Amino acid sequence: SWQFFHSLNLWTEVLCTYADQVDMQLLVYPLVQVISGAIQLLPVQRYYPYHFLCIRLLLRLGRATSLFIPTLPFMLRILESNEFRKKFKSSTQKPLDWTCTLKVSNGLLHTRVLFDGIVEQLFELLLEHFAVYAYSISFPELAVPTIVTLKKFVKQCKVPEYCKIFKQLVQQLENGSTFIRSHRLKVDFAPKDVEKCDNFLQEKKQQGKHPLIKFYEQQKTYREKNAKADTKEDVFEMDDSE
Repeated sequence: SWQFFHSLNLWTEVLCTYADQVDMQLLVYPLVQVISGAIQLLPVQRYYPYHFLCIRLLLRLGRATSLFIPTLPFMLRILESNEFRKKFKSSTQKPLDWTCTLKVSNGLLHTRVLFDGIVEQLFELLLEHFAVYAYSISFPELAVPTIVTLKKFVKQCKVPEYCKIFKQLVQQLENGSTFIRSHRLKVDFAPKDVEKCDNFLQEKKQQGKHPLIKFYEQQKTYREKNAKADTKEDVFEMDDSE
């Protein structure tokens, strides 16, 4: 329900705001467990909008706290499902507004309109996830399962538009992995030196030098422009109907 989601959202906002306070940090793990449990409770297509909203909460927590919070399994599970191999139903309904929808109506289930939105959301969320951990010294290893899953998806998928968007993401992940590996060759510390690992590429992070971050910022700007254009279009439609 929206009431439950807003409660999760409120606690996420509180912990992100006070992420530097030790007492509040102790609440991050329980909140992550509750949000993750909410996603796994109803792992079906109808509730993908709810899943994506919850994943965004986890990504916000990860960015604010600098903790690794696993969100990839929830996204890769969708790509590994058989739903993309089934024939889509036709539909004349408008695309979902993913920011204010918890579940999919019967008329949109298994339609091309819905799956276009699912692919767009997955692309955005996967990119967001790796942007959060872009400067991690273990980025190449973090990216491997996603790269493997995306390549397998592209090989099996018969929708050219979906293949194109995920091929682009694979390329960016590989570029990011190459960037981190090239800088790892220059370090003089071992993995057991936790503090040095945590401070890996902090200077580059301040400068925004990571190729994936540049791509992420471009995509973010593009989405914001589209969102503004869609809002204006909706306003014009309302004016015409009055």
